Amino acid sequence: MAFGQSVIKSIQRGTITVTGTSNTATITAVDVDKSVVLWGGNNFQHATGADERAWNINLVLTNSTTVTADRGPQTIDSCIVPFQVLEYN
Repeated sequence: MAFGQSVIKSIQRGTITVTGTSNTATITAVDVDKSVVLWGGNNFQHATGADERAWNINLVLTNSTTVTADRGPQTIDSCIVPFQVLEYN
């Protein structure tokens, strides 16, 4: 790598609102072999007494344009899941 070149090609940020057990977000196409999804925490709207499996969020770069958030079987409370997709050179 030459001096001054960036290792990161692109950064995309977004949120996924999950009201059931899964939802997706569309991003600009990335090379899945050179990309990683970072989880930014979650924000439950009505989490009182929620099944703790609902707090276990799994983020996946499903394909070059889709990020998927899955969680346990809890479908009562909604949550907002922030994410970042970093694509490397």
